[in-house]
Amino acid sequence: QAPEREWDDIKGADLKGKVLLVEVNEPGNYPDGIFEGEDMTYYGRWTYKFEKASELGATGILIIHNTKGAAYGWDVVRNSWSGENFFLEDKENRLFFQGWLHAEAAEKALAAAGLNRTAIVAQAETEDFKPVPLGLRVRVRQKPEYRSVATENVAALLRGKHKKRKDRYIILTAHYDHLGRDPNREGDQIYNGAVDNCSASASVLSLARYYAQRPEKLKLNLVFLAVTAEEEGLLGSDYFARHLPFPESSALANLNFEMTNVWGETEEVYAIGGKHSDLDDFCREAAENMGLDYIPERLGQLGYFFRSDQLSFARAGIPAIWLHEGITSKGENKGYILEKNEEYRKHKYHKVADEIEEDWDLNGTVQIIRWAQEIISLLSETEELPQFKSSSSFRRKE
Repeated sequence: QAPEREWDDIKGADLKGKVLLVEVNEPGNYPDGIFEGEDMTYYGRWTYKFEKASELGATGILIIHNTKGAAYGWDVVRNSWSGENFFLEDKENRLFFQGWLHAEAAEKALAAAGLNRTAIVAQAETEDFKPVPLGLRVRVRQKPEYRSVATENVAALLRGKHKKRKDRYIILTAHYDHLGRDPNREGDQIYNGAVDNCSASASVLSLARYYAQRPEKLKLNLVFLAVTAEEEGLLGSDYFARHLPFPESSALANLNFEMTNVWGETEEVYAIGGKHSDLDDFCREAAENMGLDYIPERLGQLGYFFRSDQLSFARAGIPAIWLHEGITSKGENKGYILEKNEEYRKHKYHKVADEIEEDWDLNGTVQIIRWAQEIISLLSETEELPQFKSSSSFRRKE
């Protein structure tokens, strides 16, 4: 369901007690498609589907995986969902179970109901689509074990010196968690998460050290926030954004660091989520001040804006972005950064192979940090709160 886009796949169907079998992503996920073309919106994310199924009273939900629609392979799903899963105690989830289904298994289930997956997906691309009863029963056997875990967001505050801006805050975030350890693996069992997300955690720490040593450069308040449980569904940032220690109207922006560039400087930069708010203008001006090209967000079809902690702040009504390197490496090999990113996504993302490498060039990390400093400087001078654009589905709270 996407009310503001006048799209409703439910059509008033009573889903109480039902198990939903749904496709990942959204209808019209192609150029000139009905939502945002190939760019994914939040309606295409698995988290939204779980939330909606719970809201509608379903017993359970299984999301059919496909690599293009999910923006990652089955191995990422398996690694992320094979161990413990965590939830916030203060958020209600009425589902009895939730999870993913491999495409082949889903096709067998649909065939047992006399349906063809390709045909039913084609129907789901139309506004006339209605839920299709499969006439199947789902047997779920589970022996869940529960434990309460106390984990922490780590926050620090540096207060600015400008009296007129004493109630203005910029929130700088990076998640410090990863996937932990898998005792069932042979050999290396530790998911170090060197790129995801030590690189970004170090960036936020570097910014904290920089401003702590130069208080005269600070005109407004900076919150440095290392969030927990991002890999479990943005839980740490979600909690913080819903329990801000200051009014939401005092927050200018969230600048999020995620998998910060470790492969050298680029000739340009871009902001994931920039298109949603006025922060786009600040990011562009800051980049140009550094002699960098500012390019449009790339790979919108992968839904990166909905896959890291900036989403929690946008949902809370605070303009938020993920600061990202560009696509052209400085130096002779212009395509180096794209080669390294592709290699990382294929062979190291959410795998034990995500470790510090000898070929790292942290000048790329420093470049992003300096870009953030320039953005902070520009935001420190603004009189007005950055706002979401009318084309965005996010809004500041009244």
